[in-house]
Amino acid sequence: MDINPDLLIEEQRIAKYLSGETNPEEAIAMEEWISESAANKNLFNQYQEIWNNLRNENKYEVPDTFKAWKYLEENLKDNSTKIKGLSAVRSLFKRYSIAASIIGTIFISAAGLYIYLKSDDNAISKENEILFSTNESIERRFLSDSSEVVLYSNTSLRVPETFVTNTRQINMEGEAYFNVTHNPAKPFIIAIDKIHIQVVGTSFNVKNDTVNGTIETQVRTGKVRMYNDNAEIFIAAGQTGIYNKVNNSFFLKNSVSVNSIGYATRNFVFTDEKLISMISYLEKAYSTKIVLDNPLLGNCKMTSSFENRSIDYVLEVITTTLNLTHSIKNGVIHLGGNHEGC
Repeated sequence: MDINPDLLIEEQRIAKYLSGETNPEEAIAMEEWISESAANKNLFNQYQEIWNNLRNENKYEVPDTFKAWKYLEENLKDNSTKIKGLSAVRSLFKRYSIAASIIGTIFISAAGLYIYLKSDDNAISKENEILFSTNESIERRFLSDSSEVVLYSNTSLRVPETFVTNTRQINMEGEAYFNVTHNPAKPFIIAIDKIHIQVVGTSFNVKNDTVNGTIETQVRTGKVRMYNDNAEIFIAAGQTGIYNKVNNSFFLKNSVSVNSIGYATRNFVFTDEKLISMISYLEKAYSTKIVLDNPLLGNCKMTSSFENRSIDYVLEVITTTLNLTHSIKNGVIHLGGNHEGC
């Protein structure tokens, strides 16, 4: 069977995305590709369903490779959108299996493929738990229930390999953005210091601010309960719940900072914003360093919004609007050109 090289490339990108191995730029590009057409979305959904089946299968049997691939092919063929080049799919998964064998153990059962991740640089299995951690990078991960987590730099997340109890509890330090799969029967609970954050299915950001001694939860959709042994608050969409560690108190703000969670969403709304402030958000979101050749440029203000755009696009808008130039030297972005400031 002839292999469609374009399809093979997309399969590789999808597999990398679902495994959580993409960097932020690759993840954004993948999401843009998914939204480009119904065909792309259907293809992605098929692979996501297969991926979830692989992760959720927890029964070990004597490996039967032929049955496993037969199962995979039949699942692909049964979908309304036919996928061509199944031999390419087989080759793709074989390559990922070889790579994964270096960092873990792969079991292939007659019911499907079950991947048991032992360890790699950012995922360390300890008994029935996995530790996801980041240093300077921003990483996107998918949990066993298909919930999505974007970990900001210097963040750690300890999660069960599978959620087998009547709750989905995880432990975290640092800052992360969650898009939790809806499951009323199994509330999703984040334990951070002495605080618990409980949801059923929603999107929100959690930040453990060790400098200011606070834990902050910004809710984009749904509703979140934030509590400890003494008190609790309920946070609705568009609100921010804050816990003060010093005086052991909760309080609520009727707003969220869209820009502060732009590292996960790549959405920004700047209204008469100083350039120096914009740079701080962009550096956080794109894991890059931006330097003003003239410090006075930091006082320049502009109004603009960006939705899921690349850093190159954002810089083009900024430099055009403010009549600036930008260049890259040794991996650092330099903004200059207007030596009089604004």
